[in-house]
Amino acid sequence: MVTAAPTQIDEAAAKQDAYLTDGVDLYRVVRPLDVPPRSETAELENCWTLGIRTYTADELWRMGLRRVRA
Repeated sequence: MVTAAPTQIDEAAAKQDAYLTDGVDLYRVVRPLDVPPRSETAELENCWTLGIRTYTADELWRMGLRRVRA
């Protein structure tokens, strides 16, 4: 069964260099969702470890990420 990710995660993860948090770690969007078109993954950099990992839209939704506003 496939679960659709909420719109706010899609919007936040669709902008390169946006900052997201799960309440513990801070992430920067390196490669947004849908780049290239129809890609259902995004690459996020963990700002504490500087490691970059690819996440599916479903993983992003399960992480409970929210956008960090300056």
